[in-house]
Amino acid sequence: MPSSSSTAGALPFALSAGGELTRQMADGIRSAIASGHWKPGDTLPSAARFRELLGTGGYVPRSALRLLADEGTVILKRRVGAVVAPKRVTRTRGRVAFITDGQRESYYENVHAFVLQEQLGEAGWELVHVPTPRADGRSGGLGLDSLRRQLALGLDFAICFTESREIAAELDKARVRYVYEGGSGRTFPNALATINLELDSQDCFDRLASFWREGKVRKVLVVDFEHVMPRTLLGAFVKAGMTFRHLVVHCPKSRHYLQGIQQAGLHAIAKFFGVAGSRADPPDALFFYDDYLASGGLIALAATGIRVPEEMRVATLANRGLGPVWFKPLTRLEYDPVGNARLIGGYVLAILDGKDAPPPRLNMAFIPGET
Repeated sequence: MPSSSSTAGALPFALSAGGELTRQMADGIRSAIASGHWKPGDTLPSAARFRELLGTGGYVPRSALRLLADEGTVILKRRVGAVVAPKRVTRTRGRVAFITDGQRESYYENVHAFVLQEQLGEAGWELVHVPTPRADGRSGGLGLDSLRRQLALGLDFAICFTESREIAAELDKARVRYVYEGGSGRTFPNALATINLELDSQDCFDRLASFWREGKVRKVLVVDFEHVMPRTLLGAFVKAGMTFRHLVVHCPKSRHYLQGIQQAGLHAIAKFFGVAGSRADPPDALFFYDDYLASGGLIALAATGIRVPEEMRVATLANRGLGPVWFKPLTRLEYDPVGNARLIGGYVLAILDGKDAPPPRLNMAFIPGET
């Protein structure tokens, strides 16, 4: 008869506030099984017990256990619960970590994870998501603990979606090869490559600036959060003869981060145009460096009575297939998360196969709308 862990008083993993909880819980259970905490045939705690120990709602453990059942890690048995599945005979070629900051419910990040998991899995590699949540703006202990656990289990390669020198130091110490995808301009001497989406997007930035210059734009209000706006975009505005004002929106870290960004965009734009000086000398154009910021900001803009595009141009960064809805087609700088993930996956697979491959150039498209 299988042994039971349903009465365990503690779990070998924890969840971090702000991250995607279902995926964190599934990753934690996988790691616990891989380390031998739960063995094939063991019964896991019930969904109700997981909820009690982790302090979540009931949806999180049910969804995580269903995810693990769908992939064959556990077997859901009626009146018994989730039982650790027997070890599969098939073996992967190795393990690749996908390291993220663990804080944001990022569409781009999550699409990357799904595409990379499928692409690398078809080639025989296991993709392991490793969140590294931040506390007070720095890498927190829980995040580094998660990375260290995966390093102890063995990693063959890492794709870093968050730029952190602490993470690089951990990978260097374990002698794990890695690449960085980011846009901050930081350098990591031991990384095989730093893939910079913003640098690859310079042509799109120049095309937006030229498009607006032809539309008689001279003053731009640039709206972003946490100072992530690339200097190359601001440089494109300056080169086109425009001046810009930078409005930084601060978004509280919470489990409802995306809704928080939207609300922050709404309040920031409402406040900005509620100031007499801003209404007396308004910008000619608004650029939002996030589609959720734009969706909130456009609501506030409509409430002011300012007509778009007759009185003010608007453009936004957006992911392909998403983006705020407006009654006229919005001008966009559009990421392709699926295509970019496939480019990175192809590059990583080439490296793992011992090939000498150049880092990919990621894709962004300039979509001129009516705004």
